[in-house]
Amino acid sequence: MACCDTCCFCSCGCNGWNPEWMQPIYGCPASAYVTATGATLVIHKIVLEPFGNQSCTPKTFNIRVTGPSYPNGEIFSLRAGSCIELDEPLVITGLAAGQYTIEEVFANPSEYITTITGPVDGRTVTLAESTVPTVVTLVNRKRLCQLCRNYGCGCSCGCGV
Repeated sequence: MACCDTCCFCSCGCNGWNPEWMQPIYGCPASAYVTATGATLVIHKIVLEPFGNQSCTPKTFNIRVTGPSYPNGEIFSLRAGSCIELDEPLVITGLAAGQYTIEEVFANPSEYITTITGPVDGRTVTLAESTVPTVVTLVNRKRLCQLCRNYGCGCSCGCGV
């Protein structure tokens, strides 16, 4: 689903090594994602470089959603990381109410530190059949040790470098 014609942007900052997010992510109003039946899950994605600045290298991420509608898990793709165009959220509609687990599937699991914000308990979100979508944000910050591997900075980053 494409975003409506509203002004969409996010505002972020960095406080030392741990980015502090200034929410919300502005975008489509909740009514843009309303479905006739079932629950709606909206997943936003933010990609950061090791020091907290926004990534400017678009990449496709795979996200597995497991729950009542997908008991064996379903893989969805989400493109994010562009700093010159709007990254569209992943919108999954018509879901059965219940608990869903959200996890990213990485080729290299140690490449990012992942945080999920929103109404989550760990990686689990509870969806209710409602006209209001449940919105979560996945924040990926590239690990500093990935830079060490790529550029040989010789540091001990705690990732087996």
